[in-house]
Amino acid sequence: MGVQFKLNGKMVESAASPASRLLDVVRNEFGLTGAKCGCKEGECGACSVLLDGLLVNSCMVAIGTLYTGPSVAQGTAGTWFASGQVTVGSSGGGDNFDAILWDGTTVIDSCRFTTTSVSGGYVAAVTLSGVLANPAGNIRISVRCGSRTDNTINYNASSYTKDSTLTAIRIA
Repeated sequence: MGVQFKLNGKMVESAASPASRLLDVVRNEFGLTGAKCGCKEGECGACSVLLDGLLVNSCMVAIGTLYTGPSVAQGTAGTWFASGQVTVGSSGGGDNFDAILWDGTTVIDSCRFTTTSVSGGYVAAVTLSGVLANPAGNIRISVRCGSRTDNTINYNASSYTKDSTLTAIRIA
């Protein structure tokens, strides 16, 4: 199985290695040639793309560092309160992760967190919540790690609770 991620609003799967640059994958595998290869160092901006609503240099992003967490299909009308937790597992300590709670266009909440050592590996958990009126799509949590391609989002790794959850409640 390849690496799955959302590209221009659609879930896609790439057969490329998780260490492949996002720039190379969108240009060569999906034929989207708007982003160009310039300096290969993230300095010139020729490779800029929107990733989770943020402008990034795609020459510096490995596709294996993109993770999709839980999502809720709640509908697009009304005002919604969403709250969720995501737990990530890491093969190395001190990895920095960026997590966002969003609807595909609007960021409801976001944070940066770092994994810490526990018996058997490195994990971190973060809770995100907020209110959004008239969501553009499914409310979801997305996570990105800039340093490794072998991390995971845990769904039910412990026997006591769900490790990653998301709840959306219509409040108006």
